[in-house]
Amino acid sequence: MLKIVERPKAREDLDRIADYIASDNPEAARRVIGAVADTYQHLSEWPEMSQALLGGFRMMPVVGFRQYLVLYILCDDIVEILRVIRSDQDYLRILSIE
Repeated sequence: MLKIVERPKAREDLDRIADYIASDNPEAARRVIGAVADTYQHLSEWPEMSQALLGGFRMMPVVGFRQYLVLYILCDDIVEILRVIRSDQDYLRILSIE
């Protein structure tokens, strides 16, 4: 299993998503946070499940919530989580400003 390192921007993204969902449905927000944690666990076990994008970036849909994506890179024995975004966001633009 690889170590997961979450960048501050990814944590901010996740907090923002959870706050938005919790304003209408706190239980749904907890489910999304749990699903992101499950996705992180999957990535630690199978980091190459997703195809590499330009620049070595990778993207994995959140388990059970495909409208959210985890953007990450592999660095030796580390999965570095860059961002957690909605699937309708322009990930290429987001990654270009990282």
